[in-house]
Amino acid sequence: MPSRSEKSYAASQWENEGGAMRPSTIGADVGHKLAAHGITAIPLTVYEWSGYRYTNAKDAIAAAERNIR
Repeated sequence: MPSRSEKSYAASQWENEGGAMRPSTIGADVGHKLAAHGITAIPLTVYEWSGYRYTNAKDAIAAAERNIR
């Protein structure tokens, strides 16, 4: 497991490449609190099939394949 300083270095490298993503719909007060606590937004891929949503691609594929049978 990386040490705290290794994590800090990794975070600073990421931020040097364009910064952490922040939701554009949050208010300034919420954004300030997130930053004060070191909380960052992480983009999430969601797979949708037949009205259902999956965060795991293998689960979406399995559901679709079950439907074919």
